[in-house]
Amino acid sequence: MHTCVGCKQIDHCQAPLTCDSPTTSRCGPCYPGYTKNTSGTAEICTENHECAFSEWGGWSLCDRCAHGRKERSRTLTDNSGFEAFCVTQLRENSECGFPCANEAITSLSTVGFYLYNSLTDWLWFEEQLRAEGISQQVTVTYDVFSVSVILSSSKRSTKECEENEDVQFAQQLLEKTAKEILPSISPSSWVGSITGDDTEQCVITIAVVEPADHTGIIVGVVVGVVLGLVVLVTAFYFFTREHKLDMKSLPKEVRYFYEDFYSSSRTWEAIGEGHVKVYKRKLDPESKYWTRMLFLLRTHCKGRSIEIEEAYAVFNPTLVGAFISQRNIIRRRMISDPALFKTQSFKNTENPDMREWVMQRFRDRVEGCPWNDEEKGPAILPAVHGTDLNITWKICETGFANLSTLDDGFFGKGIYFTSYALYALPYFEKKQTPAIIISWILPGNTYPVTEKSTDKKGFSGKPLKSGYNSHYVATSSKGQPVQVKSEDAFDEIVVSQEAQITPAFVLKVKATNLTELRRDYERAAIDRDESL
Repeated sequence: MHTCVGCKQIDHCQAPLTCDSPTTSRCGPCYPGYTKNTSGTAEICTENHECAFSEWGGWSLCDRCAHGRKERSRTLTDNSGFEAFCVTQLRENSECGFPCANEAITSLSTVGFYLYNSLTDWLWFEEQLRAEGISQQVTVTYDVFSVSVILSSSKRSTKECEENEDVQFAQQLLEKTAKEILPSISPSSWVGSITGDDTEQCVITIAVVEPADHTGIIVGVVVGVVLGLVVLVTAFYFFTREHKLDMKSLPKEVRYFYEDFYSSSRTWEAIGEGHVKVYKRKLDPESKYWTRMLFLLRTHCKGRSIEIEEAYAVFNPTLVGAFISQRNIIRRRMISDPALFKTQSFKNTENPDMREWVMQRFRDRVEGCPWNDEEKGPAILPAVHGTDLNITWKICETGFANLSTLDDGFFGKGIYFTSYALYALPYFEKKQTPAIIISWILPGNTYPVTEKSTDKKGFSGKPLKSGYNSHYVATSSKGQPVQVKSEDAFDEIVVSQEAQITPAFVLKVKATNLTELRRDYERAAIDRDESL
């Protein structure tokens, strides 16, 4: 008998070895949890990673607020693989999805935004209807002062919709939720309605209305015209002060232009036709404001080759207010559950080494912005979105989600940005009036994506990873995740909800610059893709 190689006790072989020659061996049965494989000319026993599980148990009870955690577990079946590996996959936890009450919201202009995000985060409202056996397609939309839930239905008239039990339940749930999570809004201010239309939809709307104020008339009658004017001027002063956003929690680089609005409002122009005005300020190429914008574009958005014909700073008080509220929510979550934001759970998934490299690229992006300080709050990044100039103004007025920018996407359902302005070229170069928006975004807890859009385990058309606020992807010019580590990669950032975004600048790109940009893009694509 030869002295066998390869299949020794250390290789988890259960039976004595047999061998055909000094360089080949055959293993006996492997110990439980191991499987027989061939290494060269020798058989060895290796860990069996084919885990076999029971069905998941039920979820643990949730707190009433979104930032609680819930957990469920399962067990290994008798025919499972290597226990030490499989036991790491026996528990699963997730955020609870009930919207949080926010007593700080007293301004009517932020109601629709906060309510919309509360209902759509985690698909919470839709899940509540599903739990009641309501299977119709659900769409949630918002305006400044209202939120609408649209149910697909065979009902056509308003009366039919009003008499439908499913619609009635959805209306009751909507009104109850709105009053619970916005306790500072007077219950008498809420107004609900149900309407039907010819598109086989029932529309449930809840809106908040401001009570009529007759003080000015009473004062005018009793005291006189002069005193009435004094009162009106004074009231206007305090009204504007009361509705001025508290932006001290934002880094000075982020709030710079917003504070300029309050100190130099005459230089800003009101735009849009909505309930709440949106404002823009055209930047003088010789001014310090233009210099600030250009530094942001060229340094932090990698747009050195992009020539700008016109540039505007934009300020939407509603979007900025929602952005500040969302940042405060993420800040509280970081304090209450710091382990969640420092989790390395992605290292337990496939391709952990590459995923860690992608995550480090994201960290480098964050640390490259000098205003970011973990002790002072969640990171804020400038990011680019390319489109037509006319579309940019609609986005500035109503946000990205209302223009159906929340798409199914290659890397998860969400709103897509990049920190490489040149990478956005295909999205704006053929538009009638090419333009880009630079927005401030809140990535929050970020998951590094390495899966291709065609991978079965990828995120194409799926929600973002549970427990995360955004996805970060290092991409080639073809829009797919890179497969090797290279500093030449572009990137895409996917955020899950509207409140994580506020537009900062609208830039009209010089049409004469497009041919040169196309050459730069193709040259960069060749260089990058060869290295990837």
